[in-house]
Amino acid sequence: MKTDVDLLTAKDEHVLGRTIEAGLFAEAALHKACPADAEDLALLVALGRSAFERFVSANLRLVWQEVHATGRRGAAAEELFQCGCVALVTAAQRWDCERGSRFAAIAVPYVRFALRDAMAHADSSGELSLRRARDVRSVRILAERFDARLPRAELAKGVGLAIGRPAAWVEAALRQRACLSFDETTTPVGEHAEEPDLPALLARLTLEQGEVIRWRFGLDGEAPLSLVEIARRLRCSEASVRRIERAALETMRRTSAELAA
Repeated sequence: MKTDVDLLTAKDEHVLGRTIEAGLFAEAALHKACPADAEDLALLVALGRSAFERFVSANLRLVWQEVHATGRRGAAAEELFQCGCVALVTAAQRWDCERGSRFAAIAVPYVRFALRDAMAHADSSGELSLRRARDVRSVRILAERFDARLPRAELAKGVGLAIGRPAAWVEAALRQRACLSFDETTTPVGEHAEEPDLPALLARLTLEQGEVIRWRFGLDGEAPLSLVEIARRLRCSEASVRRIERAALETMRRTSAELAA
């Protein structure tokens, strides 16, 4: 990926964001389009992917700046840069160009969290390793409640938003082996490991929001549905489904924070 792309202005970010979104909608519609429309839709898909590459490439400087601020050099810095790039892509996938905020406002926290997490793994003490292992176990317990056929990226997104963690952090937790001894897993009397309560999170949603979340992540045992399929069920636009999903996940995030307080 190119690293010498010009920096983006606020207008550039908005234009590229709209192009990326148009490409995603075109890709969803391409499989059911008639031959006459397929060529135009394929062009929109290509433009969207090109816009996404330019968008991410133009923000790679941000990752390098954050890596430099850690003081790591050489191979360690290269590894951190890779972790930061994964977080940058995740932030780009979640950023909404219509909300009026600059991309850096969401990207910087994602990248910093990923770098801190990567450095913690490299320099972990026994206490930190234990805490990380318990985090992995909690994430896997929640992930098991989601449909097994759900793509890893969608699973990470759902689990992450439910517990207030970035999807990149959840993916890393799901890839890691959680090895705990009997002494480490034993919880002292009076202490209880806090695990996300999915039913409690869903209980705060409206009927429509609950349906969208269950269909989107396969929580009822059925195969997860795409935005197009859910829109067809609800007889509304994909944009409406996206707004409902976003509002539902925001409610779940707030509820998770309240329950953890």
